[in-house]
Amino acid sequence: MNKHIIQICIIFSFIFSASQIYWDLGVGISSFNNSAIEFSTMHRIEGLKKYYANDFNSAIYHFSELDEANQQHILYEYIHSYYSIGAFLQALDLLSNYHNDALSDNLIYLKSKLFTIMGNHNLALNELEYLQTERPNSDYSKLILFDVEKINLLIK
Repeated sequence: MNKHIIQICIIFSFIFSASQIYWDLGVGISSFNNSAIEFSTMHRIEGLKKYYANDFNSAIYHFSELDEANQQHILYEYIHSYYSIGAFLQALDLLSNYHNDALSDNLIYLKSKLFTIMGNHNLALNELEYLQTERPNSDYSKLILFDVEKINLLIK
């Protein structure tokens, strides 16, 4: 029995020693594989790793290397990275490319926070009102009421 196990191990070691396989995040790359990982996939994964490690400048670099179609998949993380480093104008500039209909609730809420920080209280209220009227079942419904009151205090 042991003799058969050793023979099987030797056979497998010869088979697998001839090919080089590298694994990263569940994607296998070998010399037998003709398709390479696209740079956009690499930048998206690296950007997300940096974002979740709170390395926002590196995340921004990787996200900025993506084309627009791939940026839409990580738009919240991209905008929030700018927000986290205090680059509010850059975050708003990215958001200006999208109408609210194309944005998720959390992005619209983040947009209102950006306007509030920048002192554009009327625009912040407009974003919160949009969430309240157009998306009444939003998870942000209770936060909206609190933020509206907070902004009204800032205006007075």
